[in-house]
Amino acid sequence: MRSGTAAAVLALTLALSACAVSSPGPVPAPMSPSTGVGASSPDAAAPSEAALSPSPSPSPSRPVTALSAVGIGDSVMAGAHCDCPGPMAAYADLLARATGREVTPRGFGVNGATTSTVLTQLASDPVRAAVARADVVVVIIGANDLAADERQFASGSCDAACYAPDVAAMGARLGRLLDRVASLTAGHHPPILVTGYWDLFAEAGLVRSGPDSDRLHWQEAMTDAANAEIAHQARLRGDVYVDLVTPFRGPGGTDDPTGLLAGDGDHPNAAGVRALAKALVAAHPVIP
Repeated sequence: MRSGTAAAVLALTLALSACAVSSPGPVPAPMSPSTGVGASSPDAAAPSEAALSPSPSPSPSRPVTALSAVGIGDSVMAGAHCDCPGPMAAYADLLARATGREVTPRGFGVNGATTSTVLTQLASDPVRAAVARADVVVVIIGANDLAADERQFASGSCDAACYAPDVAAMGARLGRLLDRVASLTAGHHPPILVTGYWDLFAEAGLVRSGPDSDRLHWQEAMTDAANAEIAHQARLRGDVYVDLVTPFRGPGGTDDPTGLLAGDGDHPNAAGVRALAKALVAAHPVIP
């Protein structure tokens, strides 16, 4: 190629390159404030807010464990003469319905037990260990502490006020018993339900007039005094007092409880045990 021709070709090439560099390209579409993408690009869908946010990781579910319901006390707690599994089994059934949780009952009732004997129970296993792990504790005790007064009245040697010192002494021992339960459960503070009595001793078949009326009125007066002391000791410690007079003897406390008592006229039958269990759940239906 001659030099003149080459120069001409080089000049033409440089001119075409200059034109290509100075030519403006397509202007990017402005960002749409509503979609965040160019208005001229309808096929480019905006990511949703959910897509932009990280998906929360599922929180671990808390295991639901069975509740432990432990009962201590006398023959009422033991379910004597009821021909049924006893009050703790009935209470566990109703509590499970109320809470939607499984409930494991353990009852340590002993026929003839007093506040003193239950205090001894609480000093050793298995009662001590069971109470220490309990989610709710039920206490039914005190009637047998006053058995001597009832015998004295039956023999005619006890007037209306003879039981007052014994009721006070029973209350003092009950207070120590409740303090012991609180000490054993200090790590988690479960509710402690303390019941009174519908009557301290047998009254089935007794009527409010006639030869048995004096005995019936005396029993009711001593029962009221004992219940007042039991309620005082429970409430003094922030425990829950559970009234059993109303479920067994009606709001006025004068109904005949025979239909809820076993053949001995003293202990609850199966229906009476169920009434007792209902009173427990009604007194404290929510267990942590």
